[in-house]
Parts: sequence; C-alpha cells; structure tokens
Amino acid sequence: MFARDIRSLASDESGAIGPMYAVAILTLVAMAGIGFDYGRMVALDTELQNAADQAALAAATQLDGGDDAMDRATTAARDAFASSDSQFVNETRFANDSSGRPITQLTFQFYESHTSDPDALVDEVPAGGDQSLARVVQVTVNARTINYALTPVIGALSDQAIGRAAATLESATCNVPPLMFCSPSRAFPGPSDAGKGIPLHMKKNQSGSQSDAENPLWAPGNFGFLDIAYDLHGNPNRTLGVNTTSSGCFGDPVESRTGFRTTEAKALNTRFDFYEPPLNSCDDSNGDFCPAENVRKNWVRVESHNNVRPEDIAGLACDSDSSGTWMALSEIPSGESPPANNPGYPCDTAGCTAFGNGNWGAASWFAAQHPSETLDSVPDLDGNGSISRYEVYEWELDPAFPSRLAPQEAGRYLAPLKPNGRRDVKLYCSYPRPIDQTPFTSATAQKDRRVLTVAAVDCTGLNGHAPVDILKWVDIFLVTPADKTTGTDDAASGRAFYGEIIGPAQLAGGGSGFQYYSRRKAVLIR
Repeated sequence: MFARDIRSLASDESGAIGPMYAVAILTLVAMAGIGFDYGRMVALDTELQNAADQAALAAATQLDGGDDAMDRATTAARDAFASSDSQFVNETRFANDSSGRPITQLTFQFYESHTSDPDALVDEVPAGGDQSLARVVQVTVNARTINYALTPVIGALSDQAIGRAAATLESATCNVPPLMFCSPSRAFPGPSDAGKGIPLHMKKNQSGSQSDAENPLWAPGNFGFLDIAYDLHGNPNRTLGVNTTSSGCFGDPVESRTGFRTTEAKALNTRFDFYEPPLNSCDDSNGDFCPAENVRKNWVRVESHNNVRPEDIAGLACDSDSSGTWMALSEIPSGESPPANNPGYPCDTAGCTAFGNGNWGAASWFAAQHPSETLDSVPDLDGNGSISRYEVYEWELDPAFPSRLAPQEAGRYLAPLKPNGRRDVKLYCSYPRPIDQTPFTSATAQKDRRVLTVAAVDCTGLNGHAPVDILKWVDIFLVTPADKTTGTDDAASGRAFYGEIIGPAQLAGGGSGFQYYSRRKAVLIR
C-alpha cells in the first residue's frame, strides 16, 4: 500500500506549476513595482512640466522691452504660480521628498531671440544685463524626488524629475497709422522721458550711407513709415494729414516702407493750419487735413500797414482777415526787430536738432505769453512734477477761457519816417486759433490733431524694405511744423519737425492702449 502511494504521488503532475511560480514571484513583484513607480514618475514629470509651462507663459507676458522686464517676468511667474501663499500655486501629489506639495523652486534664464529650432535659444541676457533686450524666457522647475515604494525590491530607491519650458510674446499691430521713428535706445521712452523734446527727420529713402548728409542710414530721430494697409484717399503721400487709424490687425513682422514721400511734410503741416498745393482744404466730416483747435507755433503772420499816421500806430492790432504772409521767426531780417519771445512752444534748451532734457524754459515763456496768469494754474497731467508743452497746450484749450488763444502781437517793426511824416509798419502776429481752415474738434474715437501715435522702432541694422522691431507705441505731441517752404522731405532741406514725448500710447478717449495697438500673446516655443 505504501509503495503504491509513493508511485501514485510520483506520477501525479497536478502541482507541477507551483515551482515555476515560486521561481517567478520575484520577477513578477519587481515588474509590478516598476510599473507602479514608473507611473508615479510620469505623473510627477507631468506635474512639473505643467508648472514650468504656466510659469514660462506668465513670465513671457512681461517681456515688453522695458528696462525692468526680467524683474517683472520673474515676479509675475513666482507670485502667481510658485508662491505657497497663492491660490494658483502649482502642487505635486506624487513627489514624496518631504519638500511639501507646493512647487515653488524656479530658475529663470532670458534670451534675446530664438531660432526655428526650439532648442536653439540665442544670446542669453545675463543677470545684471540690459533687461530691455530679453525677448525669450526659459523657466526650469527645480528637481523633485520620488522615493520608490516597490521598486526597491530590485535595488532602485529613488529618482528625480524636472520641468523646463521656454516662451515668448507673439504680437500683432492693430488700429494704428503706419508711422515709425528710430528710437535712441530699446528702453526709450521710459517714465522719465515724458516731456522731453524729440527731433524727427522725415527720411528721404530707406537706404543710404552715413556719409550721405541728405540720406543717412536709419538713425535715432529718423521718421518714416510702416508697410501696412492704410486708406490714404488713393494717395500714399498724405499719411501724416489723415485723421483716421487703420482698422484691423497685421501680424508681425511688420516691415518698413521704402520710397520718397514728397507731400508728407505738407500733409503734416495741415495740422498747424498751413496749406500748400495740392492740400488746399480740410475735410471737416472726418478731420482729415484739418487744423487742430490750438495751432500755436513758432511762426508769425507778417501783416503790413503802409503810410500809417503817427497817431494811428498805437491802435494797430493783429486781425484775422487772412491778410499777411506766414514767416518763421528765423526768417525775419535782423534789421526788422524780430520778436523777442517765441509765440510758439520752444524746443528744449539742447536745441531743436538734439534729443532734449525736458527743460524748455516753461516759466519765462509762460510769463511772456500769459502775463495775467501763473504757471501753477496748469495741471500736471503726467504727475512728474514739471509742466510740459503738451500740458500747457491742453490748458490753453479750456473753452471757459477763450482769451488764452486770442490773436497776439509778438512784435512790430517801424520803418523809417517818410517825408510825409508817416511810416510803414509790420506786425508780427501769432494766431493760436486757426484762421485759414475750420479747426477739427476731436471726438472720443479720434485723438487731438496735435498728437501722433507712432511706433518706436529699434533701427539697428535696418536698411531697405525690411522687418522692424517695434519696441512700443508712443504718443508724441507736435511742437513745431515742418518747414513750410517747398522742397524735399529730408532733414538737410529743412523738413524736420519737432515733437514732445507724452508717453506710452493711450486710447483716444483716454485709458491705457494695452492690447489695443499691439495685441500680444504669450506662446510656448519649447
């Protein structure tokens, strides 16, 4: 019996699989552990990558060319998504390294540009460098650790994951006239530049050379045009007189426009009540080629009175019957006693051909033009502690005080006494209100005729019809017209004009122009 049982047990194969499981159990446990811990590692990697993506996008929104762009970018990303006190802070549910759930450790690197290869970021901007150059940000979420639960069975105890993303701003140009000027620096204009004078020279052509005085290469102060669609009444040479802005948006890059714009100075001068053929009148239905309500300028109307009796000289006064001839103050012969005071708004003390310092002699000018009032009555609109020409201009427009824009006699010349005891007399008259055409009253959808919204452009290396780097959109107050004589539109022929920085472009009815003139969207590039 016993022998038979032994033989039966020896021939029974029903438990043959047991040893195989016994041998394979360690492998099966290791595979399950690896699968479990690998899934946790992938989830941690996703958490950190999402945190890096969000931080990079938040940082990129601040890369607007400002001189503190990198500081603002770092603060925006950390405060919003990497601060344990923020309700939007990113958290990890899979790291178990005793560092807590909030993902708070970020590292930032900034670059000037990138290539089509998302891994090729170009020209790193170091800490302490020129922050206005930063156009791309790379954010790294510092490593977090997983201490494995089951994988240690095969000897692996922990692993680390990081997240990394790069982002930049894509932009479109919207609702603007196609105007540009070469900025003296990438950070211009900053808050301290409000009220400073800026000489603007209409560029003869897009190409040239530094040795060509009439047509130098693009340089700070050169004024030109952008190649965007614009309704110019069928004439591309009248942009500076048109009162409307472009509707719609144009994707970057926007390019400069080549060509010789022979009528632009005349179009600009219509804003000052100067009219020369072919621009002889304004369109009062929309304001195109119309003068501003206040056209105070550094020109006088010379009104001649002949054979005036001595007793009548004192009673002569500037009239508004369109008689007389416009003349720049510099054109009045020295023997005719030119006006001692400029009835227009003066340039900065640095002169009309150099970037200014904001010092334009406001107190002495104001005392000469408005002797019955004080400069303290002018509101400091930009709050910088000084009074700009634009602020005086706005003060003069107050409809409750029409006398502020009354005709003024800037000076007079008495010719030698004639044998009959009479004299020829010239009056040098200033007309702050237009007398040749009807002024245009700006509507809430349109800016004052003395304010131009212009793209400040980095012209480094710019030549010909090429993409431009628009740093920001700027509102400029027109201080002086271009020279009224006919001729070409370059600086050597006197076609320069002079402006004053108001500040970043605002909407016509007031308020920030953010996301109106330039629509900007942060996008991931890696």
